[in-house]
Parts: sequence; structure tokens; C-alpha cells
Amino acid sequence: MAIKTARHIKRISEQEFHEIDYQIYELKTVSKLSPEHDKQALQYLFLLGLQHGKVINFRPASVEKRFVSTTLLPEDRYDLVFNDKQWLALDEDSTWLKALIVELVMDWGAYLETSLFISFETIPNQTR
Repeated sequence: MAIKTARHIKRISEQEFHEIDYQIYELKTVSKLSPEHDKQALQYLFLLGLQHGKVINFRPASVEKRFVSTTLLPEDRYDLVFNDKQWLALDEDSTWLKALIVELVMDWGAYLETSLFISFETIPNQTR
């Protein structure tokens, strides 16, 4: 495997590749950064299992930037228990919805913005 830099190409082992401290760079061109932009970058960190990122806004006269990070480790996002004692399986759709929620949380992990799940859940019925 090769890592390309501006000056040279360095060959690294697969183990070294996995030890690199990756970051997310969320690039924006908005009038001003908002807390929503930080939350969006944090969602990307969670989904990719990373802990550090930066939000950069190129629109102002001087570039605006913020660091976004979490101490939550990827394995902690999957250490969860489902309590479905009060779930009422009223019909086939409610059973499908429960299975979908469990599958999404097990795949994506916990602590994600609820809107991610809501937007996925509203996909038309023919794609189920």
C-alpha cells in the first residue's frame, strides 16, 4: 500500500495504515459556521468510527475553522441493550419497523442524530 504526499510516495504496511489517525474535514461555503455544522461533522465521525475532525468555512474574508472531536470510542457506540418490553407488534408494518430500527442501530451504532433514522425510515414502501 502506498501513501502519496506532496513530495514523495512512502510504502507502508497494512498495520501502519490502520494506525494512522484519520480525520474528517467538513468543507463549507456559508456566511457563518453554526452548531449544526459541528453536529453534522460529529455524525460523520460516529459513522466512520473516527474521533477527530475539522469544519472549515471558505466563504468569509478569512477562513473560519473549528475542531470537532469525541472521546466516544467506536466500540462504545455498539455496547447497548434493546428494551422492547413495551413494544406492541400491532401489525406487519410495526414488526417491520422494529426490525428496521434494531438493524440500523446495530449497523450504525448509537448516539446518532435521530433525523438520520427518520429520513431512512420514510423511504417509500416499494424499497422495503
